Amino acid sequence: MDSSYEMIQVIVVRKDLNMETNKLCDQVARASNMFLLDCMGELPPLSSANPLPKCKGYVFNYKKAILSLWKENGYKKVVYGCAVESELKLLMEGALALSLQYYPVYELNESDDEKILTCVSFGPASIELINKVTGHLHLI
Repeated sequence: MDSSYEMIQVIVVRKDLNMETNKLCDQVARASNMFLLDCMGELPPLSSANPLPKCKGYVFNYKKAILSLWKENGYKKVVYGCAVESELKLLMEGALALSLQYYPVYELNESDDEKILTCVSFGPASIELINKVTGHLHLI
């Protein structure tokens, strides 16, 4: 298969939060599922940072095509770590500049009602596009 059609999803997790394994798995699963929820139109407003035009037919057809290619590739995904929140935000800015869809995941800090950015999923998209944003990171 031409590598431009190989789809992958990358989830980047903040290492500074020192999440326990079960918490980390929960956050990664939530991040991965956000693309699927977006495809089904079940994300609450403003939950998705998808930079695509808001023309519903175009977005639906685009996401449907991406989902189909991702499925053909076995729903490949990889989990990387980043040091701190500011690094994660820089990755999101890089994704936005390349029109790479991404989905941030927040956890509510119950002690002060503050939302904490725990991880972000990027794509699914071509490996080449994703690597422009996350290619320098290391596996968790």
